[in-house]
Order: sequence, then structure tokens, then C-alpha cells
Amino acid sequence: MKIKFIVYLIIMLTSGFSLSAHCQDGIPEDVPLISYRIFPGQYESDEQFSRFLEFLNEYPDAVDEIALMDENFPAPAGLPLEAVEKLAERLEKRIAELRRAGIRSVGINVAHTLGHWDVPGMDFTPLPPEVGHDGTRSLTCMCHNSPEFREYIQKKYSLMAGTGADFIWVDDDFRAHNRGQRFTCFCSICLQKFGRDKDRAELVAKLNLPENVSLRRDWTEFVAASHEGLARDIRTAVQSVNPEVELGLMTIGYSISTYGGYPIHRWMTAMGATRGRPGHGFYTDERPGLLINKALDVARQVRDYPSGIRTVAYEMENSPYITLDKSVRTMINECTLALMMGCNGFALNVLNRYEGSLEDFHPHLQAINAERSRWKTLVDSSSGLPLAGFWSADHPMLMANRVIDEQGWFNKHGDYNIQAPNQLFEMGIPFAADPAHAQATILAGRVAEAFTTEELKAMLSRSVMLDPFALDVLWERGLGELTGVKPGGDVQFGYGTLQRVAVT
Repeated sequence: MKIKFIVYLIIMLTSGFSLSAHCQDGIPEDVPLISYRIFPGQYESDEQFSRFLEFLNEYPDAVDEIALMDENFPAPAGLPLEAVEKLAERLEKRIAELRRAGIRSVGINVAHTLGHWDVPGMDFTPLPPEVGHDGTRSLTCMCHNSPEFREYIQKKYSLMAGTGADFIWVDDDFRAHNRGQRFTCFCSICLQKFGRDKDRAELVAKLNLPENVSLRRDWTEFVAASHEGLARDIRTAVQSVNPEVELGLMTIGYSISTYGGYPIHRWMTAMGATRGRPGHGFYTDERPGLLINKALDVARQVRDYPSGIRTVAYEMENSPYITLDKSVRTMINECTLALMMGCNGFALNVLNRYEGSLEDFHPHLQAINAERSRWKTLVDSSSGLPLAGFWSADHPMLMANRVIDEQGWFNKHGDYNIQAPNQLFEMGIPFAADPAHAQATILAGRVAEAFTTEELKAMLSRSVMLDPFALDVLWERGLGELTGVKPGGDVQFGYGTLQRVAVT
């Protein structure tokens, strides 16, 4: 019997959406947790810190927790330890003052572990930098494997753990892609540890060869395991000073890149994390539809968090903190959608524009106050319920497993965009982040290349929605006859060329 398929052409439409809510087990008693990430500009001087406390005091029901950023952005990673010691002293003082002011949970967000991006003109660190696949050395981002960096980062986190903080967040620069360099790290230290090719150019050339699938998987595992070791070092450093400090990891969506495998479950487990902060890019409401992309990427991250994660605090980011860039209503809708994606709290980045601007944010906290009871009802009533609907197929080893063409491995291909099917979500088709709770699978582009033939057969034993590009992959794998359709020619439309699918 042939399986029934819906074959669709992706079109741009806008509509509503329908989904079920999901929440992690073992959530904290007070949900949703409302936390604020605060940059140094609000607490460095006594005068501004006093104004900040007065502002918070006006909204006791809208503030559960404060996370103090240890440094500003942009800044290089590898701040000298003497400077880190001074930061730790100031943070210790402010943490105590916030507790005396009635904030029940106060912690630290370490802004830079490996480094977020290159900061021209600020290259002062003596630590070995990361090196990209093209040989470019980062200005201010660190190699994750160098012994000097590992020693430094353990001392840095030890100092943070000694401040009396309730928790420490590791920011989302804990990754191997899209930081100072697009793909890292190909320095001599990492090449020696990998043990295959001591010459970067030779290794990159081999990784670019289509037939070297095994080598690409081995390199991906090497990068993933290296970060796993770093996570373990951070855990050891913190627990050696204060084992009561909670650790948390900020993560980002798989749609940005799956270089290095990005195994957040393994990293969080090695770190002993009890907090997760899923994020992605949605900073202004100039393009409201991008919120859908972020929400679905957040759901995938939450899906892959280990069971020990109690606090799932959605990162609500309003950079550059211009009040007209994102409306208060958009902020509230964004947070509500995050709860529906599996979060049970928020890490709000809204009070950081510049000193003297706190009065601009009264509407934000007033709205949070007004919405809190509804958020609590949503979380309480949906606890344990999974997202249900169509699973838009994704795979953490997508980059390692995909078929390589003449462009080589170190290229992003549009046919591998896991966000491509999101327009179906906009049309009202509910999505499930976890295939275990899905009624059907969506295969779009060439994402199917990431899966084994047996995995694809399992998908094909149930309902599947696919596009012509996915159909091509199935025929290339020898599974085309199971679909009941085959690729046809091209059809010319007024706005472009789309592939035609012929039904057999």
C-alpha cells in the first residue's frame, strides 16, 4: 500500500497559529520566574544603583530575580584576572545589597567565556586565539582547547563563585560557530589534539571532499567533546568554591548552525546545569514574523535540555533597548509564546539602555505585573503537556551528515534551512518540536540527508509532508517508490521557477 503524502510548494502567507503548551517537569514553585539581566551601567556607580533599587521597589510583584552581567558588550574575552578580581569584589557587594533590598535570588551572568565576536582595537589578551577554517585568527575570541585558556577560565569562574551568587549563567558564546570566526577552531593546539592533520589547509581540504563523511563526523565529535570538557572544567571550578551555586547555560537555535553538533544536552549534563536559557534573534518588531522563527527554535532547544533543568528562562532580548523598536504588547506576546514553547520563566533584557533612562520602562513592568497571573495560569494548566502537531524535521548533525558538492563543506546552503517550513505554521498548521509527540513529519529542502535510510523509512511509515527538494533526496536514497510520486520538470511562473512534481 502506498503512503499518502501532501506535496507542497512553499508560499508566503500570513495567518494565525494553533498549538498546545509544554512545560518541563520539576519546575520551581513560583512560576513563571521573572528575572532581569542587568548590565554594569545600572549598578557600577552608587548613585545609579540607588536609582535602580528605587525603580525595582515600585514593582515587587514583577521582580523575582536579578542577574548581574559582570561586563558590558562589546568587550574581548580574556579580561586580565586582576580586573576580574575587581569585578568580583564589586559584584559581591551589589549581590549583598540586592538581597537586603528584598530580591530573593541574585546571581551573575558571565558575559564572556570564549568570546561573542571580534572587537577591533581591543586585542589585548595574551591567551591563544581561535583560528577559523580559512586560517584567520580571531582578535578577541579564545581557543577552547588551549591549556592557558582552561587555566584562566577556571580561575575566572572560581572568582565568580566566591561572590555569594545564587547562580551563574554561562552565556551563549559557549559554542564553536559564528563567534570571532564562522567555524572554529583550527589552531595548532586543536589540530594536534585531533591528531589527524597538523596542517590546517590539508585538513580543511579533506573536510571539503564529498567522500569524507566519516572525517567530518569525527571532527564534529572532536569539537563537541572539546566543549564538553570545558563545561566540566567550569563545573569543577564553581563547585570547588561553593557547591550550592546553580549553573545555567544559555543556548541558541539550531537554525543558526549545527557546526560542532551543538549537543546542548551533553554540555549541560557535563556542566551540572540546572538552568537553561533558550534564545535566538528577535530584537525589534520591525519584522514581527521573525518571532515565529525564534519561538520554534526555542521549542527545539527546550526539547533537548536534560531532565535536570528545572528553570527554563526564555531570553527576551530588546537590544539596543530603544523603546520604540519593540512595543510593550509585542514583548508580552513574545513571553506568552515562550511559555507555550516549554519555558517556565523569563530572563528579561529590557532595563539596559543607558543610565537615567529607567523611567522609559515603567510601561514594561506595569504590563508584566498585569500579565503575571495569566502567565501563571498558563504554566500551571499546561504542565506536562507536549506540543502536538507536525514535526518539522531537524537534526543536530545536519552539517556533518549533509551531502557535499563542489562548494565544499564550509558553506551554508539554503536547501538546509530548517526554518523553511515555518510559513506552514503561520498558515495555522500546528508544529511539534519533538517527533515523539508528532502526528506527522515535514521534510523540507535537503534536511532529509541528515537521517539514516532506516530513520527515513520509519518516517515514511506514517504521514509525511514534503516538498520537491525532499522528494529528490528520497529518490536518491532509493526510497522514492514509497512516496507514490516522483520529481518532474520545472514550471515557469511569473515570479520565478518552481519544481514540478508528477504523481505516478
